[in-house]
Amino acid sequence: GQFSDAEMLYATLGDAYEAPARLQEIAYIRACAKLDAQQWDAAREAFAALGEYKDSATLRLDTWYTPAVQAMDAGDADTALTLFAQIPGHRDADTLAKKIHYDRAVALRDAGKLNEAAEAFFLAKGYADAEDQANECFYVPADLAYEIMDYETAAALFAKISGYRDADEKWRASTIEAANEAIKQINYKKAKKLLSALPQEDAEVVSLLKDCTYYPAGNAYVRGDYEEALELFAQVPGYRDTDNQVVKC
Repeated sequence: GQFSDAEMLYATLGDAYEAPARLQEIAYIRACAKLDAQQWDAAREAFAALGEYKDSATLRLDTWYTPAVQAMDAGDADTALTLFAQIPGHRDADTLAKKIHYDRAVALRDAGKLNEAAEAFFLAKGYADAEDQANECFYVPADLAYEIMDYETAAALFAKISGYRDADEKWRASTIEAANEAIKQINYKKAKKLLSALPQEDAEVVSLLKDCTYYPAGNAYVRGDYEEALELFAQVPGYRDTDNQVVKC
């Protein structure tokens, strides 16, 4: 009531007696009261109307920050993340959001859900050892896939963590082996696609790419399609016994 009476009085004074400043101070006090009462939407609107008055801009952001922290403390991570996302760079909002992702990642990792854990650790990048943990979550299943000769899976996983430990070396080896398997399965198109990810000047890659032409040429020769065989052999001159095969065609 007291503020209402004061507002009515100052509103009649125009610019006299510092009336505009006093009205602004009353609006500020009302906004702070709404913030204290956890009336987030109303407080946010009130502080927005105050613009740069005192610390109104900061307190406006607190209408997201404070309930976010409360949600985090209550275990409501999704709500906390949604609110923190509204105020990047405000106070320690970014760090707290990363902590939520990190804690989730640890739980997923401990539950054996390594792929999901890796994604969560990547969201927490910059917090604690999140980046190394993310890389390790991909490295472990990648290394296992490599050991059991699931080379295509291994290559895909090692590709996600380039630069980590020996991931680059094993990615290359896995890709080469996966391409070899595709060639053995007469799936030359797949082999070429796999090999396209590797440096094209790599001697082993060059040889395997030539095999993707040489073997189809040999198959064409066996089934009597000499014209196709000749056309394919001509694409890899000097490779293996290509020159002899061209003469035979």
